[in-house]
This record gives sequence, C-alpha cells and structure tokens, in this order.
Amino acid sequence: MKINKSKFFHRLRKKGITFQALLISLLLLVIILSRFIYIFFLGENDVKGDFFGFEWLSFFLWDFGSQCFTIFTGLLLWYSTIFHTENKFKKVFRLSSYLIILIGFFYVFWIFLDNEKFNETFEVVGSLSLSFLATFSIVFLMKFLNKELMTITELKSKIRFVMHKMIVESVKNKHIINKERWKEEIVDPTLDKLDE
Repeated sequence: MKINKSKFFHRLRKKGITFQALLISLLLLVIILSRFIYIFFLGENDVKGDFFGFEWLSFFLWDFGSQCFTIFTGLLLWYSTIFHTENKFKKVFRLSSYLIILIGFFYVFWIFLDNEKFNETFEVVGSLSLSFLATFSIVFLMKFLNKELMTITELKSKIRFVMHKMIVESVKNKHIINKERWKEEIVDPTLDKLDE
C-alpha cells in the first residue's frame, strides 16, 4: 500500500498540526525511546557477545541510548532557539546546545573507538575530532533544513496573499462572469496545491 505523503501532510495541516510540531514530537520520541530501549534486553532476554567492548547487549544499548538521549536533547534545545525573541538568550541556548550535542557525539564515538587496538590518545583525539565533525554536520543540516522550510513557508504565504488579493479584487470589481466556475476551476485547485 503506497502512502500519499502530500495528502498525509495536508490532513495534518487541516488538523492544525504543523511541521514544527511533528519535528518536536519526533525528537521527543527518539529521546524517550533511545533512553529506554535497553529494557527489552534485561534479564533472560539479554544477549551475550562482543558489542563494541560491551559483554552484554543491554549494557551497550544503555550506554548508546544515553548518548543518543544527550544528542537529541541538544538538537531539541537548538531547535527551540528558533523561537527565542531575545538575541542574548538565543546565543546562550545555541552555545549550550552545541556543547550538549558535542558531548553526546564524543561519547558515542568513544563507544565505537574504545578498543584494544587503539591507544588511549587515539581514542580521545579520534572521538573529539569525529564529535566536532558530527556536531558541525548536524547543526549545518538543521540550519539548512530550517532555512529551506522557512523559504517555502514565506513563498506560500506570499502566494496566498496574491491569491487572496486576486479573489477579493476580482469579485469586488465584478471581473468574474461565472463566479462558481472560476472558484471551482482556478481558486480551489490553486489553494489546494498550496496546502500540499
């Protein structure tokens, strides 16, 4: 069964659910799930083996989930700064979010680089380097996506304004002969396309 994404988002928008609400909900879901995923492998359900230096899968998932929790909390904090009005607080929260994301990535990479094959200096420098790169990449991606979404939103807003002006002026000045047909064939399809 193929899901029509545009219809799905159109229905969500009609219910008043915005992209921002979806993104925040998704981040919160990942935050919660990442922190508690290890519970499914406790006791008799646990798997013994070598999971990046962890003897038990539950220990690996607990540690990895904790770091994902940290990263996604930092992303949520970063995303919240979009809605800050005071620049002074925005900078403080942005810097805090960068540090939280950096720390989370540092320990994620530490998990994967903690190995007998590497010396401790390589593990620290490697984890630190990769965490800076990952933090820069994910913040760049968030900024890019936010900018693109804002551009699309602004463009849709301008098109709605022009459509509204055309509709109001056309009807007010009696430029339309068959109002129903005009509304059916031009106005409604254009507005529906904007809501996709």
